Amino acid sequence: GEESARQVRLRAERLGALSPGLLLACETDIDQIERHLRQISPPVAVIDSIQTMFKSDLASAPGSVGQVRECAAQLMRLSKTTGISIFLVGHVTKEGMLAGPRVLEL
Repeated sequence: GEESARQVRLRAERLGALSPGLLLACETDIDQIERHLRQISPPVAVIDSIQTMFKSDLASAPGSVGQVRECAAQLMRLSKTTGISIFLVGHVTKEGMLAGPRVLEL
């Protein structure tokens, strides 16, 4: 949600890390992400970052407690029903604290 697909591709080219099996989507709407994952059914998905995801029927801003909790729960349900392994990236501040709400901390 923070860089365009073009920016990520340029970085991957520069690092020699392009792979035909690696798919990238620059999307922050959790319902669109779910539709896309159900359509292509990859074995693994990485969401970077969970703080930028949003559910359009919630009034709160992306990164808020409600948004993070609901988006994470939706992705967990998706993983359980499809078998897709989903990794959620949560960014930290310079102080080493989880950015935004702490609802995902273990």
